Amino acid sequence: MAPPADNEVVHEFRFFKVYKDSRVELVWPEFPKFPPSTDLITGVQSKDVMILTEPQVSVRIFLPKLKAPDQKLPLLLFVHGGGFVMFSASAIPYHVLCNKVAADANVIVVSVEYGLFPTRPIPACYEDSWEALQWVASHADGSGSEPWLNNHADFGKVFLGGDSGGANISHTLAFQVGSLGLPGVKVVGMIMVHPFFGGTEDDKMWLYMCPSNRGLDDPRLNPGLEDLARLGCERVLIFVAEKDSLIAVGRNYYEKLKKSGWKGSVEIVENEDEEHCFYLHDLNSEKAVELLHKCGTEDDKMWLYMCPSNSGLDDPRLNPGLEDLARLGCERVLIFVTEKDSLIAVGRNYYEKLKKNGWKGSVEIVENEDEEHCFYLHDLNSEKAVELLHKFVSFLKQD
Repeated sequence: MAPPADNEVVHEFRFFKVYKDSRVELVWPEFPKFPPSTDLITGVQSKDVMILTEPQVSVRIFLPKLKAPDQKLPLLLFVHGGGFVMFSASAIPYHVLCNKVAADANVIVVSVEYGLFPTRPIPACYEDSWEALQWVASHADGSGSEPWLNNHADFGKVFLGGDSGGANISHTLAFQVGSLGLPGVKVVGMIMVHPFFGGTEDDKMWLYMCPSNRGLDDPRLNPGLEDLARLGCERVLIFVAEKDSLIAVGRNYYEKLKKSGWKGSVEIVENEDEEHCFYLHDLNSEKAVELLHKCGTEDDKMWLYMCPSNSGLDDPRLNPGLEDLARLGCERVLIFVTEKDSLIAVGRNYYEKLKKNGWKGSVEIVENEDEEHCFYLHDLNSEKAVELLHKFVSFLKQD
């Protein structure tokens, strides 16, 4: 017997199905959300700010622990993924991700809460994200509505970034910056993680979600060379994953951008043996740490500036590869990391890479709990400083 007319499915896509009566049923349940808060480990504060009421558009802002009351920090406008139908800036995986990026890279992160299909079909996601970026720019002269941005954002160092569908939206934002301008703001770079573009079976899904689409050549789905040449940033970093169905479109974007006449620099990184957005499952996994480190911290940029002869973020002095680590000319390595140090992730990453690279020596890592970077320099007689130095001396005395 055929199903009742109201329950007849007329379209079925990866993330939702459409019934004959036009109802849309999402495949994935709503993801749990995390409230804005102060992270007791990293010191990162977060808050939600409504920037438009009709339609409703908000952002979640992440402010890392400040070293001085007037400290200025780079700003990352982040656009979450989710196929244009799911997740949010407050969804637990994205809250945790943005909190970690803010802490590790020492940047202000502004995560966009944009309209999702089916409640608000495409192009709502693009329009809302552009509103969010313009709202950020309204603080460039220090007279905006949000004190965190007025007091602490460096508008000469603004970045765009996102993953999956959010990377696609980030591209459109960079194009709009290049086409329309963004007074008072310099967009330095764009980070695209496992980006979605046309060229897969999901094209039909995107076209359905965007009733005003211009077909498979819609520049938001399949940007042309002319659009790519107008990106309003200086650098682009693209991540693709080996087991991701979107790997081909990410590579294609990279190749087209190189040929477009755009004057910036572009780099592509492949996450071997990994699935789409794998890092959301475990941000502390080795490859997730590598991905986040590749995005670069402020200290990376400082080192690159101090070394005019650098070979980029893969310079072996800044980011040693497995082959280099395998050639260490010693028998033992002792690594200290501290719980509240922005460098804790890279210290752990070095330890994990050294264990797996074929080096024949022994390596040990010690974590100093509840301490800041180089805490012992402030008081060598403190209990934890004495413990660190005792471990240091014991290592030297070991036969």
